Amino acid sequence: EEHLQIQDTPESSDPASPDGKLTVKEIAKKVRSSVVGVIAEGSANFNNSSVGSGIIMSADGYIITNNHVIDSMNKITVVL
Repeated sequence: EEHLQIQDTPESSDPASPDGKLTVKEIAKKVRSSVVGVIAEGSANFNNSSVGSGIIMSADGYIITNNHVIDSMNKITVVL
């Protein structure tokens, strides 16, 4: 079973700034494949929709998003 590992500083093979920390561009490159789009449609009381983002947190597909994106919606679509 794989576990999420978080590092405060990059591994030696990772490009880093002189102070040893990742730049914003480097962080974006590392996490981009775990960011998803979330489309929620049709709440119980209204024919509406909302759009947001989420992140894949585990290999089995556990996704985290904000509650206001999906609250009371009937259909939720995740876009990689």
